[in-house]
Order: sequence, then structure tokens, then C-alpha cells
Amino acid sequence: MTFLLVLSIFIFLSHHHLLRWTPVMVWLLVATMVWLGAPISGTSLNTARSFGPALLAWSWQNQWLYYIASPLGALVGVKVFQLISMGEREVLTGKLFHVPNYRCIFKNVKVPHLKRHEQI
Repeated sequence: MTFLLVLSIFIFLSHHHLLRWTPVMVWLLVATMVWLGAPISGTSLNTARSFGPALLAWSWQNQWLYYIASPLGALVGVKVFQLISMGEREVLTGKLFHVPNYRCIFKNVKVPHLKRHEQI
């Protein structure tokens, strides 16, 4: 599930036409994953989300999977994106609203509405 989420976010953030729809896509994708994944895995997209209930219940059975699968899924998602894009696409800054007069907090990122010489 983490692989699918990371890959989808990178794909949406690397296309100018899809960029503005990233928040909607993430909401729909996470809602679908919760609906379909809850009976199987408890919908654990985050290692901390698995650790908390395990700590309170003191139930460590199969917890190793949650500590390996989420980070591994994220790394594989990044690598698959790099293979798919083959260096042709860059991930743009992931802001909810892309407004020209609202600077991004990240330095040296590609902002879709600025020209190359105006980059932050």
C-alpha cells in the first residue's frame, strides 16, 4: 500500500496537468486502501501506526512485517518512478495550493508556475 501511495504521489507531482489533483487523488487512494486493506492488514501505511497498538496490547506477533514493508514499499515506489520517468520528469513541489506570491518553504525546488530563472 505504501508503494502504491508513494508512486501515485510522485506521478501526480511530476505532471503539470495532474499536479492540482494530487490532494484529491491521495484522499481517494487512501480511502480505497483503508476500505480494501483493513480486513487484511489493519491498513497500516505507517510504521508508527502499527507500533502504537502493538505496544498497548503488548502483541508483537508479525510486527516485523510492518517495520520492513512500509519503508521498503516507499523505496521501491521511488525506484519505480525513476525507471518510469527515466530522468525526463522531476517531482515538483507538493503544495496544496500553488499560488505565485506564496513562497515554498523548501529551497531549490521546481515550482510549476515560475520560470527557470525565477526558481526559489
